[in-house]
Amino acid sequence: MALSQVVRDLGSNNTVTIHPLAKVDADVKITFNGDGHKLEVLQGAHLRSPLGIHFQGSGGTITIGEYCNIRGSLHVRQRSSTITVGNGTTAVGAHLFALEGASIIIGDDCMFAAGISIRSSDEHPIFDLETNARLNPAKSVRVGQHVWIGEGATISKGVHVADG
Repeated sequence: MALSQVVRDLGSNNTVTIHPLAKVDADVKITFNGDGHKLEVLQGAHLRSPLGIHFQGSGGTITIGEYCNIRGSLHVRQRSSTITVGNGTTAVGAHLFALEGASIIIGDDCMFAAGISIRSSDEHPIFDLETNARLNPAKSVRVGQHVWIGEGATISKGVHVADG
């Protein structure tokens, strides 16, 4: 698959590295809005349709591990947000949103069923009326190794799912 067939607009100072033994279906959509983003797809990974990978802001990173099989959507927004998917992980229809500089880190050999949502932020600030301090900042999400997430699950900011 030619890179130009899946990347709609590489934009400014964004990089895409797809290992020669990785596979990207023809109708996978990769979009960049902003600069300094990095997408890396490792050996044997298969990005399957339907899948959308979306970068917005600056300095976002998505790494798809070896021999992953991924469908759904991956989003990094704002500055320096990251998604890392461990080796051998499969997703039937997971939607991951790394926002506001937080990370989503998925361990090796995980299985995600359809309709899963993982979010590192509420996507809207809530402020204390007296101090004007933000009450709901983004927090990273970590899913350990060998974890199965069932259909329709939502994993919110700050959650750590242990191995197994």
